[in-house]
Amino acid sequence: MPLHPEPEQQADSLRALMAMIVAIVIGEGSLICMPFIVGGIVERYQLAEGAAGIVTSLQFATMGLASIAILNRVHKIDRRRWILIGAGFILLGHAMAMLSSSWTLFLIGRVITGLGEGTALSIGNATAAGTRRPQKAFSILAMTMVVTAAAVYLLMPPLAERIGPVAVFYVLFLLGLIALPFLFAMPRHVPATENATPTEKLKVWPLPKLLLGIGCLFAGENAMWAYAERIGVSIGMDMSTIVSAFLATVILSGIGPVLANATEKQWGYRYPILIAALVAGSANFVLATAGFQPAFFTGIIIANVAYLFLMPYYRSLTAFVDPLGRLAVGSVVMQTAGTALAPSLSGAILLLGGGYTGVGLMAFALIAGSCVLIWTVARKADAARQGPI
Repeated sequence: MPLHPEPEQQADSLRALMAMIVAIVIGEGSLICMPFIVGGIVERYQLAEGAAGIVTSLQFATMGLASIAILNRVHKIDRRRWILIGAGFILLGHAMAMLSSSWTLFLIGRVITGLGEGTALSIGNATAAGTRRPQKAFSILAMTMVVTAAAVYLLMPPLAERIGPVAVFYVLFLLGLIALPFLFAMPRHVPATENATPTEKLKVWPLPKLLLGIGCLFAGENAMWAYAERIGVSIGMDMSTIVSAFLATVILSGIGPVLANATEKQWGYRYPILIAALVAGSANFVLATAGFQPAFFTGIIIANVAYLFLMPYYRSLTAFVDPLGRLAVGSVVMQTAGTALAPSLSGAILLLGGGYTGVGLMAFALIAGSCVLIWTVARKADAARQGPI
């Protein structure tokens, strides 16, 4: 099924969009729920916070491995078949976390889940990169994360009371089951964009800086997000208040992708990215140093609005360089690498006595650095724009 259908094929295009949406839902599930996963590991297995973050990194590292495995094949493989295989891995991994009290089986389940989530994220993002307006497609996918996160945070409190720290895995398993039927609409093969060939469109010059910049963005944001629940606990917030903060965050963070879609058409890439990166870094530092509830709410909300503003920009730059979707898969590799590294770096800083302030400074440096790294590509994308897209 073509991703750029004629008008009479519009229904098929909507079905493809739904498949992309649910691919992102199941692929981003553990990222959205990271604070609950870290908190659940701490409570269930009585680990130190730093150690729990390192365990979480293992899962995200396997996400990156799955993305690497299909990086150079994503424009050739049967995407529907592979996304269904990935969904099966995700369901199996979450089921193992739900039903087994064995630490060994829990770790194996996290690895299996990571492989499935990496596959789902890669295929969903690669398919979005081949649409006519990648910025719009990635903004819609970012909004999907907002809606999913809101649903998760509404379900978590009653489930946590009844089930305990494994409740997060029941929620993720349920999301996987709901998503499964929609994945059958994923296009099997996506043809190259008009007048594009693999060698013509995949230019080598921007790859290292662009991909490293994407990795730094995700590392900086998730360095604090992984410990947001623990920060709330440290300043005396109870779980219902923390969940309320998360719910307010995900609802208001929907402003980010909406603004990204509007500002890109008006002002291009560079200056919106610069402003949002500085805002995101500063807000993460406010969150890290929060000593009372208003600062916690302010920091976490603004950081996530800016983060979800930046994400469609960074993703659409991969489509500017490579419309066939391979670089979009590369961005998933860097997303998972940055996300995997973030809890470990934060955990190391905490174990060394740097506290959350040290984590906040690191988060600011990583997000600001990501802007510097992608600046050249953003400048070239701005130069290539000719009128409305």
